[in-house]
Order: sequence, then C-alpha cells, then structure tokens
Amino acid sequence: MGHRQLFNLPTNSEEKQRKIIIVSSCDQGYFPLVKGLFLSLLQDGSLADVGVQLGFIDMGCDEAALAWMRDHGILVRQLDPAVMGELGDSRFGYRRAQICRPFLPALFPEADTLAWMDSDMWVQDLPGVLRILRAADDDRDRAYISPEFHYTYARVMDFAVRKREAYDLSESLYGADVATAMTLRPIYNSGF
Repeated sequence: MGHRQLFNLPTNSEEKQRKIIIVSSCDQGYFPLVKGLFLSLLQDGSLADVGVQLGFIDMGCDEAALAWMRDHGILVRQLDPAVMGELGDSRFGYRRAQICRPFLPALFPEADTLAWMDSDMWVQDLPGVLRILRAADDDRDRAYISPEFHYTYARVMDFAVRKREAYDLSESLYGADVATAMTLRPIYNSGF
C-alpha cells in the first residue's frame, strides 16, 4: 500500500492537507543520533507527499548541524523563553528535551498533529510509523503513549525493582500514601 493510500489523501492538489510534524531534540553530543533518526524518516522521500514534516528543537547544536537540518527541510526552532519561561533555561540540560514536550503546540503552531521521537530512535518501518501518525491525526483529542517495555532492559522488566524505584521517588516527593498509589500504576515511555 502506498503512503498516499494509507493516508487517504485527495488527488486534488488544491485541497489543503493536514500538517503533521514529527519533532525531536538534542544538543551537539547527540547530533549523530538525531541525524540518523531523520535520515531513517527521510529514506524514501515520501513524507512531504503525505503531509508530514520534520521539526527539531535546538538544545545546543553547532551551526553546521543546524545547517544540515535546514538543508534537509527540517524546521529548526529554539527554546522560546516567551513560551517556556524559566523551564527552557540551559541549567536543566538534556532534561529540556523532556520538559519542552507540553509546549510543542506553541513551538510548532503550524502543526495540526504533533508526534515526538527521541533523538536516539531509528525507524525501520516507515509505513508502520505513518499508520500511527494517521491514527493520531484522526483522533487529535487524545494523546498516544506506550507502556515501557524493552527486551534489553532486564532491570526495567523486574517488577519488584521497578516498584521499589517508583515508591522511593514518589515517597520522597509526595509522601507514603501517594507513593503506595503510584506503585500500582503502569510506567509509560514518552520516547515516541
């Protein structure tokens, strides 16, 4: 199935397509990884045909890295203090890539639908990603997120260890009652 059929795109080129933007972020140290992510998404050149664009939030890349992104049609944005306030401050380091996610609609106001992909991801199945984006675009009132699972993270899958980590973190911040309740909840991954 072609990407155009997957998205049920009109053949009338004058009809406005909805704009979906896949966003990632990093500093210069992670630039080789985010470059790999973007190259994996650009592999067959069809994203623009289905109304998908790539976006990037600069957390401290050099000008050559930013020029590479712009040369590949990637929208580059800076953390805007008017949008994020103190949360965009460099003292938060790499955590800003997590903190900025609720602000994506303000940083990319031209998007109808936004998807986040961590900079260390690699896409092997672009049609699969496009199916997920289509589902998200069809139901924009929801947020889509996946339970944490990775076969190489044996420690993550050790429920007793994970429960203790969740309890200790929540207890130190919110007290024993909240910590007990939090250990019963699933842990989700916000990487995609």
